[in-house]
Amino acid sequence: MRLAIDRESPDLPAVEQAVCTELAAVDAGPEVCNQVLVAILEAVANALRHGRTLDGAGRPVLLDLEVSDGRITATVTDDGPGFDPAACPDPRAPERLLLPGGRGLLLMRHYMDSVDHAFPPGGGTVVTLRRSVPAAGPEAEDPRRREDRG
Repeated sequence: MRLAIDRESPDLPAVEQAVCTELAAVDAGPEVCNQVLVAILEAVANALRHGRTLDGAGRPVLLDLEVSDGRITATVTDDGPGFDPAACPDPRAPERLLLPGGRGLLLMRHYMDSVDHAFPPGGGTVVTLRRSVPAAGPEAEDPRRREDRG
């Protein structure tokens, strides 16, 4: 799935609905789907807020989402100047706890297996989020059930 998200009037409820529709194809359970959704929406929000060219212009933010073979891969692309992920302050620091923002990377890293950043030579930022999807159902929820049958 590919979405182009207009930065002047982003329809985030439509983004959420499209992501939820794609994630429904994976039998991962509501908790995993909610976690992945939060991570993706944080990446999109960061791209909308920070991923503009220096003059404030910019093409739409692109969201590519692939759900297959027990893996979820979301890629968010913007055309902003890029940033240093390692230089982002820790939102858990006492002086940052009450700030209204700054938790996006923390949430992405917490909910996903990996979060990678790339900065193409022509500019922009590409954030790739990956998560393995455990098999859902009673077998996956409690492995002791398999032992009881053996």
